[in-house]
Amino acid sequence: MSWNFSNDVPIYLQIMEHFKVQIASGKLEVGDKIPPVRELALEAGVNPNTMQKALSELEKAAEETKDL
Repeated sequence: MSWNFSNDVPIYLQIMEHFKVQIASGKLEVGDKIPPVRELALEAGVNPNTMQKALSELEKAAEETKDL
């Protein structure tokens, strides 16, 4: 995966968008296993806490959407 971040948008939001695009394009299926947070953070060049926040927010958004 290629990770390029803009200074205009918080990194965790950009990570969330990255995963949304991966799912929408079929590169990731809902329910697929992803690498551990530390591994993803290292690959993306971000703090593990930032990656964890992005994944947690993405999961929360998915749950809210499912409830509608």
